[in-house]
Amino acid sequence: MDKAQAGKTNTALIPPKEEIFSWIEHFASYGHRRSGTENNRKSAQFIADKFREFGLEDIRFDNPDAKLFFPKEWSLKVNGEDVPCYFINYTNYSGEIGEFDTGDIEAEMVYVGDGRPEDFAKVDVKGKIVLANNRWLDYDLAYFEKFHASDKCWWYDPKGTIKSFDQYIHKNSYDPYTFPQNYCDAVQQGALGFVGILVDNCNHYIHYNENYSQAYAKFLDPEKYDFNTMYKPGLWVSRDEGEHLEELIAANGGSIKATMRMKNTVEKSCANVVSGILPGMSDDVILVHSHHDACFEGAIQDASGMSTVMAIAKYFSQIPKEQRKKTLMFGAMDCHFSGYAGHEGFIKRLQDEGRNVVMDFVVEHVAMEAVDDISLKGKADEMRFTGQIGMRLIYVTENKEILDMLTETIKENNLERCLVVPCIKGKADVCSDADRFFKAGIPVVSIISPVIYLMDPADKPDKIAKDQLPLIAKAWIDMIYQVFEHKKEDFKEQPDLHYYGKREA
Repeated sequence: MDKAQAGKTNTALIPPKEEIFSWIEHFASYGHRRSGTENNRKSAQFIADKFREFGLEDIRFDNPDAKLFFPKEWSLKVNGEDVPCYFINYTNYSGEIGEFDTGDIEAEMVYVGDGRPEDFAKVDVKGKIVLANNRWLDYDLAYFEKFHASDKCWWYDPKGTIKSFDQYIHKNSYDPYTFPQNYCDAVQQGALGFVGILVDNCNHYIHYNENYSQAYAKFLDPEKYDFNTMYKPGLWVSRDEGEHLEELIAANGGSIKATMRMKNTVEKSCANVVSGILPGMSDDVILVHSHHDACFEGAIQDASGMSTVMAIAKYFSQIPKEQRKKTLMFGAMDCHFSGYAGHEGFIKRLQDEGRNVVMDFVVEHVAMEAVDDISLKGKADEMRFTGQIGMRLIYVTENKEILDMLTETIKENNLERCLVVPCIKGKADVCSDADRFFKAGIPVVSIISPVIYLMDPADKPDKIAKDQLPLIAKAWIDMIYQVFEHKKEDFKEQPDLHYYGKREA
């Protein structure tokens, strides 16, 4: 790079989409990259090898302690016939280390609808297996403005794909709604087991949820609930199977005989976080990260985000140190599905070292949009692709400098279908891999696309929005150059800016 281009993104140095996509395919070839598994270790090693190839320094593996859940067997039988099902992650989990086998639980199965308090009031579930709907919230822009933003959101949609903030897009596939509250109420009222119907899941029965056991315990009233882990077994079934079970229960006077079993181990293990550094002219740190653990092939979640982070690392490795005004750190987090021990351990290490992290840039889910289409009943997986880029949320610390920088960058790079969600710690949620960093007081810019097929075997490389890979990399590089000119103090939270009264559409 010549002096004339110092401080300006040189697009020729950004890896092309074919190279970035090849990394995604490599991650996906490992299959399930659960924390604590050999495939997870291979994934971490691949990232470390790439960091070394790019010339990063101080490459580390952080391995904080973690309790990891490994399913072994699970089954559901009704009238002696197997019902296709999948384990609910971190159920049959007491927090203890060891092997836990429920054996065959033979009991009446009863249906409680969505499992709201009024539903449980009508059905005695003590000593029974509870069947309940798992519903997700409708995914529209108004939802995120109401529940996540500390001020109004800003929407960039130059093609006018969203006509109204209340326009339904699809179901929100990773933010729980009726579950796990219905599970908790079933357990508290004496149920022996729980079966959740994935009514909004494209008629799939496989869903690899995050560990809600600890995340939701804090919302339970200790005077009402006498537990803080999801210690009873839980299984997922598909929409069609759920309807069939509902019909059987209705036809048999309100209950049927069922048998469920769940066997799993909980192991004292560790997270596997990878990081590397490109030294700059200042010890101030700009962090760029994603997570490398994944369920199934995990092409979207999160080979796509991790590969984009690697592309940004490769770009800056080609920039002379004297043009990197701050130190750049690149990270691959772990334990995304098992309680975030990797994130918390990594943040603690940064704090112990006295690192001044000026900004955390995060990338997750570079995806094409799909919707659940009931008109496709009986065909494929009842999922239809719209041809649109998956709608993107960008969670950002509410600060005028950051918001000005981000919104201008979005427009300059034509990052379509982006909803900017300004957040204040303690006042709004950051539903992305940036959450722990945001709560630790680090300013964040975090892009994520919650497409409907996350946490599902359908998450394959063919659903990557390939053209967006170098585009997002460039946008983040553009912002990093701008952050070079700032101190962390410039990015302090500024609540209630009332900055977003209009929609750029």
